[in-house]
Amino acid sequence: MSRELGNDEGGEEFRGAIDEKQAKAEIAAGLRALKELKKTAGHNWSNGWSFVVRGWRGLREIAFKRAGSRNPVSQNYRDAMNGLLQTAQHSEYKDIPKDTRAAMTKLIGHIDEIDAWYATLSTWEKERWTNPQTIVKHCPPHLLVGSRHNVGRRGRSGPKKKKGNPEADTLRKLLIELVNKYVMPVDVEAAKGYLERLYQTDPDESLDDIEAFGDEEAEA
Repeated sequence: MSRELGNDEGGEEFRGAIDEKQAKAEIAAGLRALKELKKTAGHNWSNGWSFVVRGWRGLREIAFKRAGSRNPVSQNYRDAMNGLLQTAQHSEYKDIPKDTRAAMTKLIGHIDEIDAWYATLSTWEKERWTNPQTIVKHCPPHLLVGSRHNVGRRGRSGPKKKKGNPEADTLRKLLIELVNKYVMPVDVEAAKGYLERLYQTDPDESLDDIEAFGDEEAEA
């Protein structure tokens, strides 16, 4: 990494800076992952959103270079990012809702460490924490850029979540595969409803929180 790390996200050091060649490679990999995610309503982290987050990091790097600034709230950066998102080459990133892109931005600084943390999770957790919003909600707060998320929530008292049982987890995984393979191609809304019931573990963890795609304005 030849470039010095700049300041990003309100003065916090941005440790995810990469060179232009790597940025372009990650953007392309992220675009391929986005196409696959649309087949599963956005439910895949390791082989899906992890690549998209890296692609978003790459796209930001290109925008920073064009803007001549690493300030993400500067008008030069906003103009550069809007220009990139308006191109056909990067239009898939424009279709990601703003709240999802905001969650992705929180993850880019320590994405390698987040992937390492994710690898230690149980099967129960991996099947539920599959997108940027749920990763932001549950990952160690020190891995998030510009956020103290979950600092207070971790100390709450109360019963721990049940981890289920192997038989139920196996059945749930099979049902998810069947919904994605046979229901999703013919009835997207019905498939999302089934997936919501299969993935949901808490009242605040519904598909409203993890919707992956939509018609959104460009960043800024």
